[in-house]
Amino acid sequence: MDLRYNELFLVLSSELKTLQYYFGKNPKYSQLLEVFVEYREDEYNDMPKQSELINRFGISRTQLMELMHDLCQDFKHSIFQAHRYKIERTEYYVSAETRDDHHWQVGLDYLEHIPKKGDVFSIPFIKTEYDSGYFKVKEVHHSVVNCVHTISIFVSSKSDDDESSRFNR
Repeated sequence: MDLRYNELFLVLSSELKTLQYYFGKNPKYSQLLEVFVEYREDEYNDMPKQSELINRFGISRTQLMELMHDLCQDFKHSIFQAHRYKIERTEYYVSAETRDDHHWQVGLDYLEHIPKKGDVFSIPFIKTEYDSGYFKVKEVHHSVVNCVHTISIFVSSKSDDDESSRFNR
C-alpha cells in the first residue's frame, strides 16, 4: 500500500536520526533530508506543502512521491537485518491510577523487568498518601521512534469490581 504525502512525510521525518545515519551522504536524498531537519528543528513548523517541495526541488509531483517512496523503501531495507536499527536509549514511564481516582505519572531511570498485563506492580511511596501501593498492570505499550524505545506501563489499584461498577452507574 502506498502512503499518501502527509503520511509519508510524518513517517520519514519521525526517523530523522536513522535516515541521516544511513542516507546522510547520499546525494539522491540530501535535499529531502534537509527539509526533514528544518521541519524537526522547530516542532511548531507546519508540514511543508507538496507544492513547496516541488518548487524547491524543481521536480514534478510524481517525482517527489517516487523520491519519498524510494527513501521509505531504502529505509525499510536498511534496517531489516538484526542489530541494524540502533536504540540510543530506553525511557520508562508508569501511569498509576489509585482507587480514589488520583493519577500519578512516574518517569523511571531503569527497570530490570518489564511487567506484563495482569502482573502486580508495587509503588510504596504512593501508599503513604493514598490507600494502596499495589497496582495491577492494565496495559504495557512500547514505541520505537527516532532511536528511542519508550515503554509505558499503565497500572491501577482499582479492582475489577471497581471498574465494572463505574460503568454500571
